[in-house]
Formats: sequence, C-alpha cells, structure tokens
Amino acid sequence: MQTEGLPEWIDVPALIAEERRLRQRLALIEQIKRNFGIDQQALGHSAGRLDARAPGRGKRSAQKAPTRLDEVVAILQQHGRPMAAKAIYEKLQEADPGIHWAQPGSVLRSFVYRAEKRGNSSVKLIGRGRYALGEWDEEKHAETRSLLDVKGQALPKYKVAQRVLEEAGAALHAKEILAQMKVAGAVVGGKYPTNSLFGMLRRYPETFVNLGRNTWDLAKRQEKGSDDD
Repeated sequence: MQTEGLPEWIDVPALIAEERRLRQRLALIEQIKRNFGIDQQALGHSAGRLDARAPGRGKRSAQKAPTRLDEVVAILQQHGRPMAAKAIYEKLQEADPGIHWAQPGSVLRSFVYRAEKRGNSSVKLIGRGRYALGEWDEEKHAETRSLLDVKGQALPKYKVAQRVLEEAGAALHAKEILAQMKVAGAVVGGKYPTNSLFGMLRRYPETFVNLGRNTWDLAKRQEKGSDDD
C-alpha cells in the first residue's frame, strides 16, 4: 500500500486493522441475515421505519434483534465443524473488540444452558469445551476425530494432533492438545507427556509452530494470519 502524500496523523496499520474488523463483522451480519431470512427491503431505509405488516398503526416490528448466541451460530456455520470455546470467543472479538470475557467457556456454557431451557437447541456443548450446531449429527462431530486414514490405517500421533488443532480453530496449549488426543484414543506416553509432545511436534515445522510457553498452532494458519496483516 502506498503511503506517500498521506497526512502524518493517519495511522495506516490501524486503518487496515479496522477495515479487516469491519469486513469480519459484515460477514457475520450477512450470515445472521441469511439465517433469519432477512433481506435489505425488510430492513427498511432506517432503524426507525415502521413495519407495514405489524398489527396496529404506529407499532414497530415485534421481531427481536439477533442475540450473541445467533452470532455463535453464524460463526459455527462459517467454520463448518465443531469449535473450542476459545476459538469462538476469538472470532467474536475479531468482529467486536468491545467483547471481554474473563472465562469464555463459562459464558458460552451459560448462553447454551439458558437457550436450552427456552427450547432453543441451535448450539450444543459436545464435551471438552467444544461446541457444535444442534443440527449436526454425531458423524459431523467426529469427522476430524477419526484415527484412521482413507486406507483404514491408524494415523500417526502427530496427524491426530494436527486434526485436534484443525478442529479447535485456534492455538492450544500442549496440555489441551494431549487431553483432546486422549479423548480421540491417541495417548502420548513418557514420564512427562508435554515434553514428549513438544519433541514430536517440533519435528514437523512445516505443520506446527510453537507460539511460546508450549502453545502450538498450525503453521499454515499462522502464515495466513501474517498474510492478512
């Protein structure tokens, strides 16, 4: 991007970051609009427009505004498979930096619990802090958890770790990776499993990247993030 001739007070990196955030927010809004069957004509030309279909003159539409849970549904639909609470929270923050949850897992659990009490099962907790759409079947939940390759052979453990990170949608600490691998049936042995995992993953720098403090992510995801910046 050319910056010559721009006033000094313009912060170009901040401008680019803000544009990226707005694009992500718009993508989320478009997904929610599709979910609710809302088109531009139905939205009207202003927030204060009266809905002609509403009974009684001068009454506003009774349709409720999308909730935070609706945004979670949209994120899961865009991702296409189950996500960890942390990954969902990061996506929400990308679209709305004003969100600050000290414990994303607890907040999401409360959203889902309250929705279920109202008969809304659009999102469900499927274990280990992972969330899925209520409409997805068990095959969808387990598709990235299969320990077999296309030939029916057992996957190497580093491949299982790769699938865990793909499914999480975000970087994970070694302890969380080990826990998810154990759920899938792939146990990393040794006196200190976190050290064993560290040694295993660093042998595949083209696949994994250590972000520090034994937190790992997929190399391709980190490269994509750098390119976007």
